[in-house]
Amino acid sequence: MKPAASSPPPSVSAVADRVRTLLDAKQWRKARDEAKQGCKADKAKFLPLLIEANTGLTREMIAKKQISEAEQVLAYLATIAPKEFVDELKKEMLGQKEVQLAQQSVVRPQGAGAARVPTVEEVAGLAARLGSGEELAASDWSRVDAWVADGLGRNLPAPKGEVPQVVQDMTAVSRAIDAVGAGNFSEAQDLLRPLSLRSLLQHWKAFLRAVIFSHQGEREKALRGFRSLEPSSLLSRASAPYLALLKEPIPLESKPSDEQLAFGLLAVGGRSGMGRRSRKGRISLGQGRSLPGVS
Repeated sequence: MKPAASSPPPSVSAVADRVRTLLDAKQWRKARDEAKQGCKADKAKFLPLLIEANTGLTREMIAKKQISEAEQVLAYLATIAPKEFVDELKKEMLGQKEVQLAQQSVVRPQGAGAARVPTVEEVAGLAARLGSGEELAASDWSRVDAWVADGLGRNLPAPKGEVPQVVQDMTAVSRAIDAVGAGNFSEAQDLLRPLSLRSLLQHWKAFLRAVIFSHQGEREKALRGFRSLEPSSLLSRASAPYLALLKEPIPLESKPSDEQLAFGLLAVGGRSGMGRRSRKGRISLGQGRSLPGVS
């Protein structure tokens, strides 16, 4: 008796359809594996699918803040996808790194001396005191920064009664951090503009505007913003990587560890530096100097 004939392998078109189904379901790893095998049979048909699968996987990792894993996938993607396409993903990844830097740099210190995170009502009370002309103590500002750092990336508890102005300002700061991380500097400026000079979060506005000026090559404006921060404050410590790239001495009270500074430099400038991004993908440092851009 003859053995039953094995079923024929699926056609190339059928495999491609299966990969597209996996892509639609955002099953990036399965789609990548099947597309990679498909390239052996028909590279012209499966290479675009392989690029799409790796792109989806990279963006998923970036969204989950799995930056080191995303870098590995991106390194492979650079071998099969057009440079302009890969550069755009690098820009997204560096943007996420910058958001992480901002959030990690301003996270409240731990231990016995850590500032207690105040309630929304307590912060509103501090804002009212500042608005009436009262000068706040350094410990009050530490509590404000602890409140902002604690609230980044999540919804704040709803205050009782009408929403205080400081909560609206906090929302604007949080959205501005996301905009800066994505390279949308005009949007970030628009979000920060309504914060008044008497806002409890005016120093956050000054910090973020200084960050924007750093990226746009406005060195003196950036330095004025960073110098306006209290030397021992959380935001002053967060400004250290920018000051390093701007070739400005870092105050002793604000100096981070070498590891923190190295991570900060990579996050804010990639491997090439920081400044204004031109349409040709180069970073202008002013005075006719430029470096290859990291998009």
